[in-house]
Amino acid sequence: MRFNSLTYWFFLAAVVLVLWLLPGPRRRRAWLLAASYLFYASWHWPYLALLLGSVVFNHLGARWIVGAEDRQRRGAIVLAGNLVLLAIFKYLDWLIANLGVVSGWVGLPAPFEPLGLVLPLGISFYLFQAMSYIIDLMRKREKLHGFWDFQLYITYFPQLIAGPIMRAKEFLPQLGESWKIRAEDVRLGARWIVTGLFVKIVLADGLAPAVDRAFARSPDVLGATDVVIMTVAFGLQIYFDFSGYSDMALGLGRMFGFRFPENFDSP
Repeated sequence: MRFNSLTYWFFLAAVVLVLWLLPGPRRRRAWLLAASYLFYASWHWPYLALLLGSVVFNHLGARWIVGAEDRQRRGAIVLAGNLVLLAIFKYLDWLIANLGVVSGWVGLPAPFEPLGLVLPLGISFYLFQAMSYIIDLMRKREKLHGFWDFQLYITYFPQLIAGPIMRAKEFLPQLGESWKIRAEDVRLGARWIVTGLFVKIVLADGLAPAVDRAFARSPDVLGATDVVIMTVAFGLQIYFDFSGYSDMALGLGRMFGFRFPENFDSP
């Protein structure tokens, strides 16, 4: 489900309506967790096991870390596990392909065939979010949270695939008995969402075709001024893209009763 699709907004409306009607933070947490897994499964459901596996791995790792006097060594092992998983999906096929190229240079057959791995949606975001929690545990800046709250912290769907990455202290304390959804939160959240949609659809997506056409041109016909303009335009497209997604994530959080830091206020 894309953020700017009708399917997503119907899904969101159902999530918000049920969340408002449910009494108590425990039922709200369960509903929001179920909605987050459903959202991720709608993209490619087999990779739901990878998401859940990373949640289980990091929570078990967190329990292992807090049980040690020397948290640094155990924390480094858990962090390495996350980085290895990320490297497998992002760089293993690239490495295999380049080994094949090098082998061809020396007249040898390629030692391996690329695996054709599909990059899991949002894997960088949810692994780095888990790693931020592990790092805070290593530095004794965070306590061990329960498995169900930790799951929601990692899988919370408005920021699961495009951020912003949040620290546990910015999210988990808001899941307690003080969790309220007020009319003011809904109004401000809607304003954030509209702003984010404008930045994403009008500015980022509006720049994208021109940027694509510019980079498709032959280098022989480009001057120094052209290159500078293309570079700035591409930078603005990427900035508006992530800024728009972050604004929408902030707005959705506010509609759910959460308050998150505005990380694109001064990037």
